[in-house]
Amino acid sequence: MKPVTMLLDTDIGDDIDDAFALAFCANHPGIGLVAVTTVFKHTKARAQQAKALLDALGHPDVPVHPGITTPLKEPIHYFDKDVKDDKGVVMPCQYDASYAAYDVSQTDAVSAIIDLSHTYDKE
Repeated sequence: MKPVTMLLDTDIGDDIDDAFALAFCANHPGIGLVAVTTVFKHTKARAQQAKALLDALGHPDVPVHPGITTPLKEPIHYFDKDVKDDKGVVMPCQYDASYAAYDVSQTDAVSAIIDLSHTYDKE
């Protein structure tokens, strides 16, 4: 049976659930993971974290596209547990500075979703 083509949209970095979902999708024989997109707060940092996990899982070829950082309808609500970098930028709480070494796609998540919907038209 042909694997199901999938794009995973994630807010990886605050809880274990998204990392688990990414690991599951990347390694399940019935899923063909073609891309990952990130949302919520610092999306580039989340994309770097997803890319680091994909690399560790043996799937460095799966592109990761950072999404829009701010919500369209309301402001972001920050929490006491939010971690700030040395410049005061709020980072995902599970972010590690070593993730900055991982290159992510220059194509934003919205454009990637549109492009992939055309590429995988019937899938």
